[in-house]
Amino acid sequence: MAIDFHTYGELILWPLGYTLTDVPADMSQDDHDALVAMRQAMAATNGYTPQQASDLYITDGTINDSLYGAHRILNYTFEMYPVTSAQGGFYPGDEVIPAETARNRAAILYLLDKAGCPYSVIGKDAQYYSVTTTGWHSPTANAAVTSGAGDNNGYEVNAANAGADDNLYAVDNNSGTNTSTSCTATTKDRHRFYNYGISIPGSAVIQGIELRLNSKVDSTSGSPRFCVQLSWDGGVTWTANKTSATLSTAETTYILGGVVDTWGRTWSASDFNDASFRVRLTSVASNTSRDFSLDWVAVRVRYLP
Repeated sequence: MAIDFHTYGELILWPLGYTLTDVPADMSQDDHDALVAMRQAMAATNGYTPQQASDLYITDGTINDSLYGAHRILNYTFEMYPVTSAQGGFYPGDEVIPAETARNRAAILYLLDKAGCPYSVIGKDAQYYSVTTTGWHSPTANAAVTSGAGDNNGYEVNAANAGADDNLYAVDNNSGTNTSTSCTATTKDRHRFYNYGISIPGSAVIQGIELRLNSKVDSTSGSPRFCVQLSWDGGVTWTANKTSATLSTAETTYILGGVVDTWGRTWSASDFNDASFRVRLTSVASNTSRDFSLDWVAVRVRYLP
């Protein structure tokens, strides 16, 4: 948990600031619900107005979006006293410091109290804090999809580089053969990653699966993004696609799925062995000149032992 203190406006702001969408693709519903519940409780103590950061104005590159987007840290910005520029704006008199800092004491203590288990405010502490995680696992094998998959060569440059978080890239140059933006179009390049070496006790109950993509593109023209599917039977059957946000030209971490997201099915421990588990990545853009660079495609599974 984190708070960034600013002036002015008497507001409690939470991510995300780059979009007006309440729950965009790169935020989980549970994270949103927890942020909303805690801001309501804090606003009740200090009289501030709570709102999503973008409701004030659209921003990008802020500490709020960075903390959440890159590190999944739930956080807020407190825009402190005064409400208007006529009351002092960015430079209120120093005589208000004692009263205005004291005014926020209860809100800060509340957030500290919830920091150890923020999902308790939405009644989901057991789902998040009684589980075990496999940690992030990397693929040791990969293969381009060579039929009905755009150029039919997937990540044709150094595909194995996607197996480690080391700033070395697998690259899909000039991806696709037309401008369709459909995840299922046969004109989009696809690649499979597997042999993740995931070991889960046979009696485990799978709670959620997270897929991590550290990646970048040469340009945002054509709204480049990833579509991702998982398979539990060696690539015979696949989940529905999950879609990333529009990719950035700087390496960015995108996490699809979540700690209580099972991708639309019930999994068993054996579904994650190397003979069964597969990740299929589709590069999508409305511009066939896009170059997709993939640093890491990692998987983490959370389960009840």
